[in-house]
Amino acid sequence: KSILITDCYPSYPSAVAKFGSDHKIVNHSEGFCNADGINTNSIENIWSHLKKDYRERAGVKIERITLFLKEFQWKKQNLKR
Repeated sequence: KSILITDCYPSYPSAVAKFGSDHKIVNHSEGFCNADGINTNSIENIWSHLKKDYRERAGVKIERITLFLKEFQWKKQNLKR
């Protein structure tokens, strides 16, 4: 079963409920970790790299987005930056 970790954006709980996943929330106004030590730093780092790659390519056509994401994932898992 997946665990989705989000910040406190109001629409997230109902969206996560549709997937039937566990949901952990980090309230950034209280700190970067919740009481369980869970944080959103890793995903924010990945998003930052993903957006950089996207901008460097001047965007990606919608029909190639899956390939772009798979390539990005492969690079993250196999190459050192």
